[in-house]
Amino acid sequence: PRTLFPYTTLFRSIMKNLLDHNKLPPYTNLNKYGIPLALFIVGLIVLLLRNPDPFINPIVYAEDGMWVALGLSKGWLYAFIYARTDYFVVINILLLLISTKLSTLFTGNPLTQLPEAIAAISFSFFSTTATLSFITLRRISSTGFAITVFFVIIMLPLGITQNEIIGRILQIGFYIPLISVLLFFWRNKVSNKSSKLLIDFILLLCAATNPVVLAICFLYLLQDLSRDWSFLACFKRTFSLALPFTIFLACLLPRIGGKGGIPGEFNSHNLIETIIARPVIYPFIFPWYQHLSN
Repeated sequence: PRTLFPYTTLFRSIMKNLLDHNKLPPYTNLNKYGIPLALFIVGLIVLLLRNPDPFINPIVYAEDGMWVALGLSKGWLYAFIYARTDYFVVINILLLLISTKLSTLFTGNPLTQLPEAIAAISFSFFSTTATLSFITLRRISSTGFAITVFFVIIMLPLGITQNEIIGRILQIGFYIPLISVLLFFWRNKVSNKSSKLLIDFILLLCAATNPVVLAICFLYLLQDLSRDWSFLACFKRTFSLALPFTIFLACLLPRIGGKGGIPGEFNSHNLIETIIARPVIYPFIFPWYQHLSN
């Protein structure tokens, strides 16, 4: 019962917020800037409480160390291009670069406080993702529901692998498709050309980190085309997005591979588990998932 209590409490909170209406004025400065900023800080605190290990045992974990070593020894441009042989991990390398600069800023050395810097950047990334989700959902739903989704993202059960994700940068690529969906939503909402160009640039970085974003972009372009079924009109509306993505995809095709860092060949017998069981069931049964058979 003590193990289940936090989840029953969370469930009651979710149901209450789902039935809640937006009680805050939508466009006051407090509601527009203050609440997202407060949630971002709360997210940082919650993530630190979830996994303080990067500060208690400051080590650089797995690919984070390999990619930093690559960037410091052969140059960061080399790391951006060749960190992986089958695909790019641009945002991962960018955040690791920022982490080394942060360590240098406080200690004069890119390695002295690198684990703590990586943890700070990682916490900020996950909290920013949750905050962006809150801002987006509040636009189309109630504040209560948006806050609930914020905490669902921050408190997502990760089982015994939590220490490989929270406070690290190597696994952020799995959150990139969610971020891209949110950015595509805002791309349709902004009218300022500079803002739209900035969103398109960030989306290109997302595509250069996780190939799933290419499929999401294709669906977005298809949805835009369906507005009038005019290829010329669609291209004019999405020029700053479609052209860079097309060039990137053309350059990528000779390089992309299917294995990544996973040994062995594709096993079709595990396809159903991969698509359904892991993402859908795992968050609810994570304490026992590893003991289940296929």
